[in-house]
Amino acid sequence: MKIIKFSKSYDNILKIKEDFYIENEKNLKNSLKISKYYSSQKKRKLCKNCNYKISKILIKNFNIGYSLCSRCGHLNGIYEDSDGFVN
Repeated sequence: MKIIKFSKSYDNILKIKEDFYIENEKNLKNSLKISKYYSSQKKRKLCKNCNYKISKILIKNFNIGYSLCSRCGHLNGIYEDSDGFVN
């Protein structure tokens, strides 16, 4: 039995993603800058969604911890979103 594989050209996808690769270093520096500022905020004690007490850190990304609310399932960053950070 002959196996027939179907595939499309990736040219259009590569064109869409090209800027991401070209600007990767700039985007990484910006993400690290934002993470550093965010981690200087006050620690979050309650879920942003339902105000239930936040428990242990589930995952980390760019050295920022995230906790999954055991009541509503919302993924919370462990620092507050201050007005300064949001701006």
